[in-house]
Order: sequence, then structure tokens, then C-alpha cells
Amino acid sequence: MNLYKEAITFSTWFAKINLKLLYMCPFITTSVIVAAVLSRITRLMAFFLPLKVIILAGSDRVPRYFQFFIEQEDKPQWIIIFTVGAIVSYIAYLLLDALSNHLSHIGGNKVASSANAMTVIANQETAARSYYERANQTVADTLFFTLGMLLIAFVNTTLFLYIITLLLAMFIISIYLTSNSIAALKRLKSFVIEKTSSYVTILSSIIFLTGFLVILWPYLHGEGPNLLLSLLSLIVMKRSLSAADSAVVEAKKFTLAKTNINALIFRGHKIARRERIVEKAVQELFHKEARSEMAAEQLKVSDSQNIQSLWTDSPLPGVSLLHIKHTENEITTNYLQQIFHPRHKQMPEREAFLFSHIKRKQLHAPELVAGFQVDKYPCQITHFGNATPISGHSWQGTLWNILISHWQLTPPKKLIKSYRLSYKLMHERLTPELVNKVRIAADNANENLAIDRFLADIPKISNIVQSIPLYIHNRDIQPGSVVMTADATQPLITVWGRWSLEPVGARLPRNYTNEELTFAAELLSKSRLDADKGTIKADHLLLVNNIRNMELEVSRLKYRSALELILSTQNSPLLQQEEYSKQERS
Repeated sequence: MNLYKEAITFSTWFAKINLKLLYMCPFITTSVIVAAVLSRITRLMAFFLPLKVIILAGSDRVPRYFQFFIEQEDKPQWIIIFTVGAIVSYIAYLLLDALSNHLSHIGGNKVASSANAMTVIANQETAARSYYERANQTVADTLFFTLGMLLIAFVNTTLFLYIITLLLAMFIISIYLTSNSIAALKRLKSFVIEKTSSYVTILSSIIFLTGFLVILWPYLHGEGPNLLLSLLSLIVMKRSLSAADSAVVEAKKFTLAKTNINALIFRGHKIARRERIVEKAVQELFHKEARSEMAAEQLKVSDSQNIQSLWTDSPLPGVSLLHIKHTENEITTNYLQQIFHPRHKQMPEREAFLFSHIKRKQLHAPELVAGFQVDKYPCQITHFGNATPISGHSWQGTLWNILISHWQLTPPKKLIKSYRLSYKLMHERLTPELVNKVRIAADNANENLAIDRFLADIPKISNIVQSIPLYIHNRDIQPGSVVMTADATQPLITVWGRWSLEPVGARLPRNYTNEELTFAAELLSKSRLDADKGTIKADHLLLVNNIRNMELEVSRLKYRSALELILSTQNSPLLQQEEYSKQERS
């Protein structure tokens, strides 16, 4: 990134945008900018004049820096004049600010109506109004900063030269930071580019604080200049720098929205897909040579020529995959590198937490070789030898084996306790609020009645679900994330960042037989020590699976499917048995 070229390109483009807005509605646009600049000036006066009143009123005699235009006998009148001036300035600021906003809204509506006839972005009219208002405010901030610097140049030339010199030095330093590729400065470069607002605020604060010392310095070495002008310089400097901050931050936002703005302002301009920041960063950080060297470093291989890092399409959102092959002495060892995008950086943390309580082998997770960070991207490399993808015809049997193996494994009590501090279990998530969302899909009285009956059955269903043992559920078990070891005896599940604790049966294969379900239930009744023997039946697994699927369908807004699952759950023998037992007791 070359900041100088970016600044030139933006200034040229922004000038074209404002000329276009001026052409579309000249009177309103000019009025908005003028009103906005005047509102900033009157706001400054509303702050400066009360200081003059306090200084004048608090002195026994007229201070020397007032004497060039105020006589001692006229002091009371000038106090009244300055007081009235302060009040009028503040009222004028409020009126001008309101006028600027009102005219911006009118002009924004006109721009919105002139935008492309075909919708090119979401909330097109709102976006057009927003861009129009922000563009005018940015121009007003730039003009106010310019006027402020001219005033400072007139009343305190030394301060003006200091600010201009410091701004130029900071711009040169910023150009260097954003265009260098030195590893030691990489974090600072990321801060400048990604946290521009904070960076600009820091620079502005440095200018203001050191500028204050420039104003103060003459007073520490004898008599300084007119105190009133020094106060004016300080206030104008502060307001001008704030306006400059706002303009720079808005410039960054406009740059990011450039494609959309062009499509809205320039009629007939075709919208183009803007490359996402994550997409661009992945391209830069994980190109072929970089990822091979990265893998060699993490695997402690001296020659990166022995490493092949092959891009693999990931079945999971927010995770990129690299298949790493290390060949030495004609023997190839396979590894999998997972690259977690910044919005999904919690996934490796959740995985690490899980395997701090339980061995990876127990859950068919591959051995972790290395965990590291590349810029903002957490990465980890796992070893899976000569494992091979699972063929489609064998997936059903593999999934059954994985589920039964996981169902038989009792989660550690410490893991359950920690999990429940942050997340609700299924019986706690089954609430009337969840079920009532489905009512929108009820088309007749019978379906509404079925929902009412289900709501009444929630306590019974919750008790049944709560009685079923928990297991470590992995929502990402699918053909793309599971491979088979070379001897075809063990599956390896490569992704564990979105695990949860669910009752046994939360997930079932799409196609299963009653015999398979009964066998699994009997096996669990015998193997799970935290369940009474013989208490887990096939109906328990089906009930839990229905509730889990109903939750998922509600989250996807598939209310009709969720309603069908509710109707299916009500036919569960477990609920009918509960009702029969209740009638027997009564």
C-alpha cells in the first residue's frame, strides 16, 4: 500500500464526487456546506467568548491585552456585549446545525431519487442519503480546518509553521509504515491500516499537546504575546484538529465504500464485487512460497523444497485448509494445516479447551503437531499419516461407528461443569419462547392446538431429555472433515472447534433402521455408567433427535419443518406412556 498514491487517488475521486453532487443540486449542496462551516465557527465562538467574559469580569482592571480596544470605564458594557455574543453564538450554532441537517436530508433524498433505477445495494435510498450527508460534512470539516490554519497563521505564525511541519513529518512516517515490509514493523503497519481512527487520534493528540508547549514557551522566557490571541490559537488548534480527524476517518470509510458510491452517484456505473479484507489477507499471507516455508519452520524441516503445501477447499465457513506433504528418503508424511479466519479465532481455543480435559485419541482427533499465529490468523497443523478420504458408499457405516463410539464416552465432570457456566443444555433451551416461534407456520386450529399441547408437555419432555446421558457432539462431522487411517480401522475427525454437549441421540444418520437404533440404545444402556441399565431405549434417541432438529429448523427460520417435528414428537411412545402413567395414578 502506497499512502501517497492512495491520498492522490482519493482526493481526485472525492473531488469528482463532490462536483457531481454540486451539479445534481447546486443550491442545496452549497447551502449545506456553508451552514455546516458556519455552525462550526459559531460553536467555536460560543466557547471562546465566555472565556473573555470570565477573564474580564475576574480582573480588577482591564487586562493589558484588552486595553487596545476597551477602556476601564467601558468594562461593564463589554462584559454584557461578550455575554450576549456568547449566547447568540450558541443559539446560532444550534440553528445552523439544524439547518445543515435539514438541507442534507432534502439533498440526500434528491440524490437517492437520481440513483440507478435498478437496486444495486441493500437500502439503496438510505445509503445514498447517508453518503450525501457525510460527503458534505467532510467538505465542511476540510474547509473549517483550512480556515483554522489560516487564522493561526495570522495570530501565531510560529505555531502554524510548527503544525504544518509536524503534519508533513507524520504523513511521511505514515507513508513509510504503510509501504514497508519489515517484519518488525508488521504489527505497527496493521495498526495504522486497520485502526486508522485510533492512529489519527494519537497523532492529533501529539500535535495538540506539543502545540500547547509551543504556545506556552514564550511565557516561560519572559513576556509572551497577547494572552487573548494565545487562548484563541489554542482553541482554534483543538477544533481544527478535531475537524481534520473526522475528515481523515471519513476518507477511510469512503475509500472502503467507493464501489457502492460510484454505482449510486454516477448513473449507469456498474457495481463490482469488492475484495473482502479477509480474502485479500489470505491471498497475501498464504501464497505458495510463504506457506511452504511456514510449514517447514513449524515441522522443523531444514529444506522447504521437501515440503508441498497444497490448497484444499474447506467444507467449513471461516476455515481454510492446506494439505502438507513432507517427503524425505522417498517416504511421504501427510499433515493438515487449518487456517482460522479472525471472526472464527475462537475455534482453536475451544478445541484446545476440550482436549485439555480429554485425550484426542478418544474422540478420533488427529495428533496436534503445531499451533501458531500468522498475523491475525490462528493456525494449527495436525498429523494424519497416510489417511484417505472416505468414499460415499461407506460414509453411513463410518458415521454410525463414530456416533456410537462418542455416545459411549462419558464426558469428564469438570468439562460438563465448565461448559454449563457458559452454555445451556438441551433441556434448558427447550422453552415456551422457542416453541411459540413455530406458531407463525400453524395454518389451522388443529395445528395451533398441537402447539398448545406441546407447550403443556415441555416439563415432561425436559425431564426425559435431562435423564439422558450427555456426549461430546461435533456438528462438523461430515465427509469433508473425516478421513480414514491407512489401515482403514479408525476414522480421524479433523475439526473440533464447534463442539458442544448434547444428550445422546442429538444426531442420527439420515438413513437408519430400527434394528440399528435398538442396538445402539442397548449398547449405551450397558456401557454408560451414568445411566441406569436398560433405561435408554430407541425412543429416547428419536425424541432427542426431534428436539435437536426442531431447534435447528427454528434457527434457520424453517418454521414449517419445525412444526412437523413438533407433531412427530407428540406421537412419541415416551410421552404417551407418561400420559398413561399419569391417568393410572389419578
